[in-house]
Amino acid sequence: MGSTVSSSPSYSGSQTLLEFERLAEMEKKTFSVSSLTDKAAETFEPAPPPYSLSNTTSASTKPSASTSRLSVITGKLGTWLKHKEKTTSSEAVDGILEPMLAKFDTIIILDDSGSMAGKSWEEARNALAALAKIASKYDENGIDIHFMNNQEVGENLKDVNQVMELFEKVRPRGATPLGETLRRVIMPYIRQLDNVERTRGQEAMEKIKPVNYIVITDGAPTDDSTEDVIRQAAIQLDKKSRPRAQVGIQFVQIGDSSDAKYFLEHLDDDLVKKYGIRDMVDTTKAKWRKGLNAEVLIKALVGSFNRRVDEEGGKVFRKDIGNM
Repeated sequence: MGSTVSSSPSYSGSQTLLEFERLAEMEKKTFSVSSLTDKAAETFEPAPPPYSLSNTTSASTKPSASTSRLSVITGKLGTWLKHKEKTTSSEAVDGILEPMLAKFDTIIILDDSGSMAGKSWEEARNALAALAKIASKYDENGIDIHFMNNQEVGENLKDVNQVMELFEKVRPRGATPLGETLRRVIMPYIRQLDNVERTRGQEAMEKIKPVNYIVITDGAPTDDSTEDVIRQAAIQLDKKSRPRAQVGIQFVQIGDSSDAKYFLEHLDDDLVKKYGIRDMVDTTKAKWRKGLNAEVLIKALVGSFNRRVDEEGGKVFRKDIGNM
């Protein structure tokens, strides 16, 4: 689903590549997206205005001339990925993730239904540990974790050990109330945006960070409200012209259920055309046979708000990004 809304500047690929190669060489050990975007802004276009959610357009409108810092960063990333021909290292990927994820709050929703028992639960543990380790590193407020059935909630977790302690308290049981869980977790955030804007003004509302919701699940839901909840959330965000990156929903599929794959891909690919709403859903298949694949990790963390990563996956960073 990506949510990058800024348009990339139209300059030659060779010019871009040479400039980025020169700057990357200066960095030596790591590729710093923040420094490159700043330098690129100096070279090719006027410096962007300070980061402001209100400057980002909604899905129903064209990008405005006033582009947010977040949009500039994600837009520059897309431009760099388009022209960059050489491989990047894990350190480079780390440098790319940081300036984007630092702008978001991360909330992980874990499917703890009965079908997750056994191998799927172990895979979910690995996925949770890997995602939490990276996300909590860049989110200064820590990450939140919710379960579909268990009432345990982890808030502002800044250490993977805290995440694992919470995980060990939960045992998979019950159904897969995906739609109801999304409603319970996402809708209060959308209401918070509206309430703060109404009572304290737009400037106060803009200080509320966008949220990336990562849902780890093995199957299609047992309730039938998931599609409607996503539709309702998108309608409310569009009605208020919220930035396209305000809310992202990333599904990470555990296991090999073809029904689950079809359902999640339907949420990712079909809702925009079916309802004429914003594209805020992405899905990726987890592969854990040889440890966490960095491509899966990148797509899970970035795909919901970066269109190119959504469409092409973490492979845009090339093969040598390795395992994390």
